[in-house]
Amino acid sequence: MRSLCCFRLAALTTLAVWLIPSGLSALAEVRGRVTDADTGASLSGALVEVDPDIATPGDEFTTLTGPWGFYFVPDFPAGLYQVTASHPGYTPETKEMTFSDGDLLMEDFALEPLIPGQTLITIYAHVVDTKSSLELSDVPVRIRRFNSEGASGPAETLVDVTDEFGMIEFNGLPSGWYDFRFNSTENDTEMARPFWESMAIGRRILNTTHSANARLMPIGQDVTFMVEGLDPAMPDSEKGLSGVYVTLTGIRPDFEDYLPLGFDPFTDLLSDYVIPILPPRMGVTDKEGKVVFKNLPAIPFMVQAQKYGYKRWEEPYLPHPDSGEFVSPKMLFLDLEPTLLKVALESFYPDFLFPDGVPVVLLGLKGTNTEGIRREAPAFFIPFGPPPIIPLPVATFEVLLPGRYLVSV
Repeated sequence: MRSLCCFRLAALTTLAVWLIPSGLSALAEVRGRVTDADTGASLSGALVEVDPDIATPGDEFTTLTGPWGFYFVPDFPAGLYQVTASHPGYTPETKEMTFSDGDLLMEDFALEPLIPGQTLITIYAHVVDTKSSLELSDVPVRIRRFNSEGASGPAETLVDVTDEFGMIEFNGLPSGWYDFRFNSTENDTEMARPFWESMAIGRRILNTTHSANARLMPIGQDVTFMVEGLDPAMPDSEKGLSGVYVTLTGIRPDFEDYLPLGFDPFTDLLSDYVIPILPPRMGVTDKEGKVVFKNLPAIPFMVQAQKYGYKRWEEPYLPHPDSGEFVSPKMLFLDLEPTLLKVALESFYPDFLFPDGVPVVLLGLKGTNTEGIRREAPAFFIPFGPPPIIPLPVATFEVLLPGRYLVSV
């Protein structure tokens, strides 16, 4: 006899539910675009303000439109607001809007030019170092507008300084003839960024948004590095170290943003994380421990110093934030790697034993890394070597450089 078993499978449906705690409301947001009412052109840098109505007091929320005129104001409480768009050269426009919890509303603004029919433009300026392409902040940019190509004097002059990205933006300017000066000190009205030359762009007609790019030539500096450390040839004093390889590599000013948490400059290598923007330049210290680098631009550098037998050293080398000047001479100190040598004395003659305390002389070889090193140490009997351990006189030498030596007794 066969039996038939029936199984009914129930489909399980999982529902994801987000619960908003009692007393909390979803926030509202508004987005849109700001344009020129006459031409429909996007208005970059327009100010959009979301201001609570008097009946519902609260915080004001603001933002600026992007390159294509779009804006976005998120995360403000529900209520009645006055939303205003404004831009230099245009009549501001205000709209009263009511937002409920969780509302996402779209609202565009078309602003009327103050002078009907006049085309207003935006001028962008971008300033970089010509050698490294590093963005240069705090560079004064002066633009002048002329009513005609042959006008003897400007109708308007504007001056501002670049931001941390080397950028600056002039909004709501009328069409016309313009010229540009970067890092100028004309009439003592601007403070030029030190150690960079000025640059000019001649008069030209502008009737649309324009980008003026400047690549400034650095005014180079000559800097000296002095490297000191313990010289095993003179173990009782520190002196200038010769033959040290010193390397300079241009790096970004925001190099610290790329360092991991817990970075230790004494154990971690800076070169593992920084982004080079100039190729390395190398020099070797002379007999006084000195090396000179010429014509350095006033940007951050990573300095590395290394010599056989010494611990490698790395650190940032930064110009002064205001004057742009490098510290010179710059002192560097190298530590010796721990190097230990033990000399055991064993005679070929079975009947001869070295006396306890016999002096052993260690001499560095001429023309090698150890030249100039001379040590003398007594050899005392201690257990030495593999089993069977036989006491032998052993002399111990420390504070040495790796390399070849002559041993004499």
